[in-house]
Amino acid sequence: MIKNLKNIHIEKKHIPILVCFSLLLLCIVFIMSGLYYSKNTSTQEVMTEQALVTNSGWVTEGGKTYYYNPDTHQKHTGWLVEGEDKYYFSPQTHAMVKGLLKLSDKEWFYFDQDGRMYRDCTVDNYVIHKSGLITKKIMSDEKRQLHQEQLQQAVDSISASYGADGVSVAVIENGAVTDTFQYGYAVKPNTPMTDDTKIRIASISKVVLSMIGFSMRDTGVVTLESSIGDYWGFEIKNPSYPNHTISLSNIFTHTSSISDLGSYQGIEDKLRRNIVFRNTQPSHPASCSYCNFAFAVAGATLEKAGGKVIDDLADEAFFNHLGVDASFISGKLKDTSLLAQLYYADGSTGRDVGYLSSYKGSNTPGENGTSVVGSLCISAQDMAKLVCILANNGAYEGTRYLTPKSVREMETPYCETDYHGVKVKQCMPLKYNTNIYGEKELYFHTGSAYGVYSLFTYNPKTRNGVVVITTGASGAQDQYGIYAICGDISNAIYSALRNADTSYDQNLVLAK
Repeated sequence: MIKNLKNIHIEKKHIPILVCFSLLLLCIVFIMSGLYYSKNTSTQEVMTEQALVTNSGWVTEGGKTYYYNPDTHQKHTGWLVEGEDKYYFSPQTHAMVKGLLKLSDKEWFYFDQDGRMYRDCTVDNYVIHKSGLITKKIMSDEKRQLHQEQLQQAVDSISASYGADGVSVAVIENGAVTDTFQYGYAVKPNTPMTDDTKIRIASISKVVLSMIGFSMRDTGVVTLESSIGDYWGFEIKNPSYPNHTISLSNIFTHTSSISDLGSYQGIEDKLRRNIVFRNTQPSHPASCSYCNFAFAVAGATLEKAGGKVIDDLADEAFFNHLGVDASFISGKLKDTSLLAQLYYADGSTGRDVGYLSSYKGSNTPGENGTSVVGSLCISAQDMAKLVCILANNGAYEGTRYLTPKSVREMETPYCETDYHGVKVKQCMPLKYNTNIYGEKELYFHTGSAYGVYSLFTYNPKTRNGVVVITTGASGAQDQYGIYAICGDISNAIYSALRNADTSYDQNLVLAK
């Protein structure tokens, strides 16, 4: 062992050898360190590159959604457009935005829970322009109260003038249900009409049935343009036009060439025997003819396609999500005590609540054609929610029920038809007219059966609308071919809305 470094003696001739040896050791250490660093750096680069390659497109991390550019593999920020949908990613967090977004004092936007920007609709009292910019309507409490009092007086006066026993009304402003009004009795003489009263609304049911059909199309259950025979398991053709398809779409436009048979029973047997057709070409505008039996066929077809009865299909598509107690099969309402008795203008009963409460329909899909043509029992308030879905291009209160494409198809005029002596545009199955009740344009549908006269209308630009359901009133018609009691009430409400400056294109105030 070396005890004293001072005693170490190195001969002069050995110094160069020791220096070379030391330099060699330093070179070896340097080379080894470099190899180690290079190896680890290369590994990190490979791992980083792999991570970047893995993160491409839509990625959810830590409960937030990001979009990685497929080329650069970097997180996207700002606007992103995919088809008809538009998204926004925060420049700060890179995460997809949900709910309200403020870009500036004059630029507010609203996104649903899937990150899609709302457009051309009303959500949570925000009126949203087709560009996506939010606008908000404001009415003072005092003005609102006066507005309501005046409308109730109008409903009372008009209802009495037509001898109605009961009337229920719902008002839509900017795509949202804002008011309800009632008059008279649900059941004379002791049960008053309320905003929860369920009334058999007659042929307005056809619009709800069509909405169910479009919802099933949106979710891939049916194809509206294919032959309905695909869902029955046998060929269904008009024997006079065997090369033309009988489809749900031409049923919804009343151009199916199906005859309006008196009885809705035995639909499958009648289809098999080919006894349901007129000698007109399916889908041709000249074939347009209002047909109840065709909608019975449509309802039964949707049941066959979905493997469920019509009420279950309606619940899944709309009613459950909307919190609506409504039924095509009146005895299956959750609370049948809310049913209204139906009265004719002479005071006699068209349908009593005992009959309506006991009607149970069929539990077999394809056998409820009778129930879909005009049997939907629903309150005016809840029917207005369904109308809002159409007025809002398929959405209501932040939830999308139909695609904008489906609403556009429902609103597209297909042909011109005679409606009680008045020419109107026939859509799917909405009707369309211009310069009506002081509005530049309105989509609408009516109903009449067992003493009920009903009407819903909405303006696609202002997203204002009215639902009126009456019992026991006169069946007089106005200049538009619409039942006058319904038309007069609707006219009064549209006038009040215009005077209150609540229409979409007047006095807009940007949300702050």
